[in-house]
Amino acid sequence: MPFLMKEEIQIYRPLLVPMGLAIVGYVLITLALIRARQEAPEQEPEASKQEPKPEPKTARVPVRQPPKLKVIERNPLPETLVKTLTSLLEKMPRQKSRHRRSLPCICSSDAE
Repeated sequence: MPFLMKEEIQIYRPLLVPMGLAIVGYVLITLALIRARQEAPEQEPEASKQEPKPEPKTARVPVRQPPKLKVIERNPLPETLVKTLTSLLEKMPRQKSRHRRSLPCICSSDAE
């Protein structure tokens, strides 16, 4: 081919076989479908020749109601547990977080 360079032909050559097979396969399938349609005689559906049947009655399906949820009362925490946790939290040293130092305080009256 005079309009293609040797390098371009070498690049596209591996694609020629798969693409060629795909095109040939498409053409053969199309021809087979055309012949199959021509050979098949046109028949009217048998349902049109018979009398129409009445539609069967369907039984009503009851709608399921969602289950009723029971209210579960929560038991209060034991006093000893509350006292123990409170005492542990009071004993711990308070830690300041790093991100609060860099943010300006807008909630105090000094900021005005």
